[in-house]
Amino acid sequence: MQVILEIFQKHQPITDKREHMYKIKYKGFTLIEVMIVLGIVAIIATIAIPNYQNYVLRSNRAQGLAVLQTNMLAIEQFKTRNLTYPAASQISAGTVAGYLDKTNTGNSILGYNISYSLVSEVVTLTMTPNSTLTNKETLCSVITLNSNEVQTAKDTGGADKTTECWANSR
Repeated sequence: MQVILEIFQKHQPITDKREHMYKIKYKGFTLIEVMIVLGIVAIIATIAIPNYQNYVLRSNRAQGLAVLQTNMLAIEQFKTRNLTYPAASQISAGTVAGYLDKTNTGNSILGYNISYSLVSEVVTLTMTPNSTLTNKETLCSVITLNSNEVQTAKDTGGADKTTECWANSR
């Protein structure tokens, strides 16, 4: 009798196949998991996008200041060789051959316009944001550099922002 009990215990009873049909394993994500991930992505986006836009604005401003300084150098080279500054018509027309690239003056450079003026043997280059940046560029809305190496910058309200604008460009 004990032998029969041992045989019964060793062998598992035969289970119904239908029992396994209802134990389907689903693969994928639950709705709550997807919502948590979307929430995290939204939080990161609200922080990253404004920082990225500020970075792009500062880098465009830095490149515009580099163009401003390059133009001033070309104008000073012109004066060294010709003993006079170029006329405004020469600069705006881009006719200072070998000194100044005509695409760097009077045209839009990364959202900025550069203008030239000559008063009493002092050249002043002024960089202002064009229509694409007018609303975004509020810190450094007017940046000037003159031939006496005076750098200035003003915000949209007219307050002096020379230190912030020129220091952040380097």
